Amino acid sequence: MPVRILRLSVVLLLAFALSACTPSNSTLPPDMAGMIVPLTLSGYTPQFSGALPAYKGRKLCLSNIRNDARNTTNFSYYSKDNRVKYSLSNKTNTPLQLVPSFFWYAYQKGFAHAGLTVLDHCTADTPELWIIFQSFNDEELKLTVTLLENGETIFHKNLTIAVPPAADYSPEKLQARAYDMIDLTVKTILSTSEFQAGFL
Repeated sequence: MPVRILRLSVVLLLAFALSACTPSNSTLPPDMAGMIVPLTLSGYTPQFSGALPAYKGRKLCLSNIRNDARNTTNFSYYSKDNRVKYSLSNKTNTPLQLVPSFFWYAYQKGFAHAGLTVLDHCTADTPELWIIFQSFNDEELKLTVTLLENGETIFHKNLTIAVPPAADYSPEKLQARAYDMIDLTVKTILSTSEFQAGFL
Protein backbone atom coordinates (compact mmCIF):
# COMPACT_ATOMS: atom_id res chain seq x y z
CA MET A 1 0.00 0.00 0.00
CA PRO A 2 1.46 3.42 -0.93
CA VAL A 3 2.60 5.52 2.04
CA ARG A 4 0.18 8.37 1.19
CA ILE A 5 -2.84 6.04 1.24
CA LEU A 6 -1.64 4.43 4.51
CA ARG A 7 -1.30 7.84 6.17
CA LEU A 8 -4.77 8.85 4.96
CA SER A 9 -6.25 5.65 6.36
CA VAL A 10 -4.64 6.31 9.76
CA VAL A 11 -5.96 9.88 9.82
CA LEU A 12 -9.49 8.72 8.97
CA LEU A 13 -9.38 6.04 11.67
CA LEU A 14 -8.22 8.55 14.27
CA ALA A 15 -10.94 11.00 13.26
CA PHE A 16 -13.58 8.27 13.56
CA ALA A 17 -12.29 7.20 16.98
CA LEU A 18 -12.29 10.74 18.31
CA SER A 19 -15.81 11.40 17.09
CA ALA A 20 -17.02 8.19 18.74
CA CYS A 21 -15.52 9.32 22.06
CA THR A 22 -17.14 12.74 21.97
CA PRO A 23 -19.77 13.02 24.76
CA SER A 24 -23.34 13.02 23.48
CA ASN A 25 -24.02 16.32 25.22
CA SER A 26 -21.22 18.18 23.48
CA THR A 27 -23.74 19.88 21.20
CA LEU A 28 -25.89 21.17 24.07
CA PRO A 29 -26.13 24.93 24.46
CA PRO A 30 -23.32 26.11 26.78
CA ASP A 31 -25.84 27.66 29.18
CA MET A 32 -27.53 24.28 29.73
CA ALA A 33 -24.85 21.61 29.47
CA GLY A 34 -23.70 20.58 32.94
CA MET A 35 -25.93 22.99 34.87
CA ILE A 36 -26.11 22.15 38.60
CA VAL A 37 -29.03 23.34 40.71
CA PRO A 38 -28.31 23.06 44.45
CA LEU A 39 -31.20 22.02 46.69
CA THR A 40 -30.80 22.43 50.46
CA LEU A 41 -32.96 21.41 53.38
CA SER A 42 -32.42 24.82 54.94
CA GLY A 43 -33.72 26.41 51.74
CA TYR A 44 -36.88 24.30 51.60
CA THR A 45 -39.90 25.71 53.39
CA PRO A 46 -43.26 24.04 52.64
CA GLN A 47 -45.51 26.44 50.78
CA PHE A 48 -48.77 24.53 50.42
CA SER A 49 -51.70 26.03 52.27
CA GLY A 50 -51.67 25.44 55.99
CA ALA A 51 -52.40 22.36 58.02
CA LEU A 52 -54.85 19.77 56.76
CA PRO A 53 -57.45 19.71 59.57
CA ALA A 54 -58.01 15.94 59.53
CA TYR A 55 -54.31 15.30 60.20
CA LYS A 56 -53.66 17.99 62.77
CA GLY A 57 -52.09 16.52 65.91
CA ARG A 58 -51.98 12.97 64.56
CA LYS A 59 -48.76 10.97 64.80
CA LEU A 60 -46.93 9.43 61.86
CA CYS A 61 -43.73 7.40 61.91
CA LEU A 62 -41.71 8.14 58.79
CA SER A 63 -39.53 5.10 58.13
CA ASN A 64 -36.52 5.01 55.88
CA ILE A 65 -36.93 6.07 52.27
CA ARG A 66 -35.45 3.65 49.75
CA ASN A 67 -34.16 4.85 46.41
CA ASP A 68 -34.53 2.25 43.64
CA ALA A 69 -34.61 4.87 40.87
CA ARG A 70 -31.91 3.95 38.37
CA ASN A 71 -32.01 7.39 36.76
CA THR A 72 -30.55 8.98 39.92
CA THR A 73 -27.15 8.87 41.59
CA ASN A 74 -26.36 8.59 45.29
CA PHE A 75 -26.40 12.35 45.81
CA SER A 76 -28.46 13.81 42.97
CA TYR A 77 -31.23 13.49 40.42
CA TYR A 78 -31.58 15.01 36.95
CA SER A 79 -33.86 16.74 34.50
CA LYS A 80 -35.74 14.51 32.08
CA ASP A 81 -33.24 15.35 29.31
CA ASN A 82 -30.25 14.95 31.68
CA ARG A 83 -29.12 18.51 31.04
CA VAL A 84 -29.63 19.69 34.61
CA LYS A 85 -28.32 18.05 37.77
CA TYR A 86 -29.97 18.66 41.15
CA SER A 87 -27.49 18.29 44.01
CA LEU A 88 -28.70 17.69 47.56
CA SER A 89 -27.29 18.96 50.86
CA ASN A 90 -28.35 20.20 54.27
CA LYS A 91 -27.09 23.75 53.80
CA THR A 92 -25.13 25.70 51.21
CA ASN A 93 -21.43 24.74 51.16
CA THR A 94 -21.93 21.58 53.22
CA PRO A 95 -21.26 17.97 52.14
CA LEU A 96 -23.68 16.38 49.72
CA GLN A 97 -26.51 14.33 51.19
CA LEU A 98 -27.77 10.94 50.04
CA VAL A 99 -31.07 11.01 48.15
CA PRO A 100 -33.03 8.98 50.77
CA SER A 101 -31.68 11.10 53.64
CA PHE A 102 -32.40 14.43 51.97
CA PHE A 103 -35.97 13.53 51.10
CA TRP A 104 -36.64 11.96 54.50
CA TYR A 105 -35.95 15.32 56.16
CA ALA A 106 -37.74 17.24 53.40
CA TYR A 107 -40.87 15.10 53.75
CA GLN A 108 -40.63 15.37 57.52
CA LYS A 109 -40.91 19.15 57.07
CA GLY A 110 -43.81 18.74 54.67
CA PHE A 111 -45.82 16.36 56.84
CA ALA A 112 -45.21 18.53 59.90
CA HIS A 113 -46.46 21.55 57.93
CA ALA A 114 -49.63 19.58 57.22
CA GLY A 115 -50.21 19.28 60.98
CA LEU A 116 -48.74 15.83 61.67
CA THR A 117 -46.31 15.00 64.46
CA VAL A 118 -43.59 13.12 62.59
CA LEU A 119 -41.62 10.48 64.50
CA ASP A 120 -38.39 8.76 63.49
CA HIS A 121 -38.89 5.85 65.89
CA CYS A 122 -42.01 3.79 65.44
CA THR A 123 -44.15 2.83 68.41
CA ALA A 124 -47.17 0.59 68.79
CA ASP A 125 -50.40 1.90 67.27
CA THR A 126 -48.53 4.65 65.35
CA PRO A 127 -48.98 4.40 61.57
CA GLU A 128 -45.67 3.76 59.83
CA LEU A 129 -44.99 5.15 56.35
CA TRP A 130 -42.58 3.54 53.89
CA ILE A 131 -41.61 5.24 50.62
CA ILE A 132 -39.68 3.72 47.70
CA PHE A 133 -38.56 5.82 44.73
CA GLN A 134 -38.96 3.83 41.52
CA SER A 135 -38.06 6.52 38.97
CA PHE A 136 -37.17 10.17 39.48
CA ASN A 137 -36.51 13.19 37.29
CA ASP A 138 -37.50 16.83 37.61
CA GLU A 139 -40.80 16.28 35.77
CA GLU A 140 -41.94 12.98 37.23
CA LEU A 141 -41.48 10.99 40.42
CA LYS A 142 -42.79 7.45 40.57
CA LEU A 143 -42.92 6.05 44.08
CA THR A 144 -44.44 3.22 46.05
CA VAL A 145 -46.12 4.21 49.29
CA THR A 146 -46.93 1.71 52.03
CA LEU A 147 -48.65 2.44 55.33
CA LEU A 148 -48.36 -0.06 58.16
CA GLU A 149 -49.97 -0.23 61.56
CA ASN A 150 -48.72 -2.72 64.13
CA GLY A 151 -46.89 -4.51 61.31
CA GLU A 152 -49.99 -4.88 59.14
CA THR A 153 -50.31 -3.20 55.75
CA ILE A 154 -53.28 -0.84 55.68
CA PHE A 155 -52.36 1.04 52.49
CA HIS A 156 -50.14 0.20 49.53
CA LYS A 157 -50.11 2.06 46.21
CA ASN A 158 -47.90 3.23 43.37
CA LEU A 159 -48.17 6.99 42.88
CA THR A 160 -46.90 9.30 40.15
CA ILE A 161 -46.09 12.92 40.91
CA ALA A 162 -45.92 14.92 37.69
CA VAL A 163 -45.22 18.59 36.98
CA PRO A 164 -45.14 20.46 33.63
CA PRO A 165 -41.79 20.94 31.87
CA ALA A 166 -39.79 23.92 33.07
CA ALA A 167 -40.66 27.18 31.34
CA ASP A 168 -37.74 29.09 32.86
CA TYR A 169 -34.30 27.50 33.17
CA SER A 170 -32.79 30.02 35.54
CA PRO A 171 -31.29 28.24 38.58
CA GLU A 172 -33.59 30.10 40.98
CA LYS A 173 -36.74 29.07 39.09
CA LEU A 174 -35.60 25.46 38.77
CA GLN A 175 -34.82 25.38 42.48
CA ALA A 176 -38.27 26.76 43.41
CA ARG A 177 -39.88 24.26 41.03
CA ALA A 178 -38.03 21.37 42.72
CA TYR A 179 -39.22 22.51 46.15
CA ASP A 180 -42.77 22.77 44.79
CA MET A 181 -42.49 19.14 43.69
CA ILE A 182 -41.70 18.14 47.29
CA ASP A 183 -44.84 19.98 48.40
CA LEU A 184 -46.88 18.24 45.72
CA THR A 185 -45.57 14.82 46.79
CA VAL A 186 -46.63 15.36 50.40
CA LYS A 187 -50.03 16.74 49.40
CA THR A 188 -50.66 13.87 46.97
CA ILE A 189 -49.91 11.22 49.58
CA LEU A 190 -52.11 12.83 52.21
CA SER A 191 -54.92 13.55 49.74
CA THR A 192 -55.14 10.01 48.37
CA SER A 193 -58.51 8.68 49.48
CA GLU A 194 -57.23 5.15 50.25
CA PHE A 195 -54.43 6.62 52.39
CA GLN A 196 -56.96 8.69 54.31
CA ALA A 197 -59.18 5.66 54.80
CA GLY A 198 -56.29 3.69 56.29
CA PHE A 199 -54.76 6.48 58.35
CA LEU A 200 -57.67 8.51 59.71
